[in-house]
Amino acid sequence: MKRNFATAVVALASLFFVGATVAEAVDVKFGGQLRPRFEIGDHGMANGSTGATTAGFDERQDAQKIFSTRARLSADASINDQTSAFIQLQSVGVWGAATNINGSGSRNAFVANDNNVDVGLHQAYFNLKNFFTLPVDLMVGRQEVVLDGHRLLGNTDWTQGAQAHDAIRLTHSQGDHTIVYAFSKALTVSTVSTGDLGSKHDVNVHVLWGNLKNLLHANSGLSLYFVAVDDGCSPTTAQTACNNTVATTATGGTRNDNNIYTFGFRQAGNLAQIWGIDYRAEFYYQTGDAAGDSAVANSSLGYGSGTVNNGVDRGAYMFGVRVGKTFNDVMWKPGVTVWYDQLSGTDDSDVRDKKFRTFNTLFDTGHKFYGYMDLFLPANGANSAFLGLRDLAGKFSVKPLDKTSVNADIHAFWTETDVNDNPNIRTNLSIPANSAADSNHLGEELDLTIVHNYNPNTNITLGYSHFWADDLFYAVNGKATGVGLNASGARAANGQNASWGYVMFDVKF
Repeated sequence: MKRNFATAVVALASLFFVGATVAEAVDVKFGGQLRPRFEIGDHGMANGSTGATTAGFDERQDAQKIFSTRARLSADASINDQTSAFIQLQSVGVWGAATNINGSGSRNAFVANDNNVDVGLHQAYFNLKNFFTLPVDLMVGRQEVVLDGHRLLGNTDWTQGAQAHDAIRLTHSQGDHTIVYAFSKALTVSTVSTGDLGSKHDVNVHVLWGNLKNLLHANSGLSLYFVAVDDGCSPTTAQTACNNTVATTATGGTRNDNNIYTFGFRQAGNLAQIWGIDYRAEFYYQTGDAAGDSAVANSSLGYGSGTVNNGVDRGAYMFGVRVGKTFNDVMWKPGVTVWYDQLSGTDDSDVRDKKFRTFNTLFDTGHKFYGYMDLFLPANGANSAFLGLRDLAGKFSVKPLDKTSVNADIHAFWTETDVNDNPNIRTNLSIPANSAADSNHLGEELDLTIVHNYNPNTNITLGYSHFWADDLFYAVNGKATGVGLNASGARAANGQNASWGYVMFDVKF
């Protein structure tokens, strides 16, 4: 017994010293995050057990309350002067849920179990600097792909699980310019048999991005974009139809090509010579095939009578502008920003001509742009019935204490397509002519946020938002489907405005 015990002690000591030597040679840095958040609202939130979204905006429903937590642990290894690696474990769960959002495990404290299997890899990649002595860095593995201000490619960091890609990224950076090419295997339909993996069902994404600093003036950057989402068989299509080598009209539908090719630019900077004004201007245009998206939009817009819409061409745009100023020499350092975003939508003439004009925001962090209540979050534009979106916002901030900032944002939303000028779409949405909903006004949202830096590793955030819904909102927004309109085109008797609040602790180490 004593001999076995002594052997175990020697083995553990040897492992400790070997591990310490390896760690010293490799230079491994460990980090982590704990981010619990409590939310309460009646605007429609994801269910903790299933991930499904409640309708919201219904006075018959009690406000929903959700506790959720993000827990992360990461290791950043600098292996040598050319090779590094990063691994980030993540667990996301809702307190008291019978199953976690991903359907696995259990958080039922009444039962002792070994089924909490909600820990997975959020990121796991390696980076090779100056790959084969070329001025290019190669990054391979699961990784967040964030470019500029998250408009087209972001990590949706507000979402507890966030967003990452299985990707290969090549980066060339020299002087004032940076060029990135990224390839991502974004989606394989989950119902596809093993033999079909990596074939017609895959959605491949190619990103080419370049940034030029100080091109127009000092403290500025111009970014150029090309993003290709290559989907040769939309997830809305039956698997048997996807397997067809030639598109047919046989039972089960045809292969729904749903390709999205996005071109555009973003110019942002600080005009130090003009009162230190910050600004941003961006424009993007999309082309490609839209059979898959039009099939999804069919029930709202009336694309034919079938579920599949071959031959529908995509032609959409979005642009955004922002101008802001922070008065750092004034007490409380007040800041004011005005911005406007417009995303194109589809109208009656587009439906007749087999055109799909609704802009797809791809992999954006929509929470950052279109109101914190996330009422217009789906990338394909479904929560405005594919009619597009216009957002005029004013944003104000003050810093009353050294470690505390207060922000107030007010948004006014309209559809880009005018419902009044499109009688067929109005009919399909059950909106009577000359009714209260016969307008393109959706409503206003107020977002109030207080952020307190408790210490260098901890932030505490409190937020409150309110949405004043106009009658059209109940006809087009997916989170208000439990309300809808009455026969006269006004909101149903149980329709209401909605509020949402939260408190969140963010501890990083």
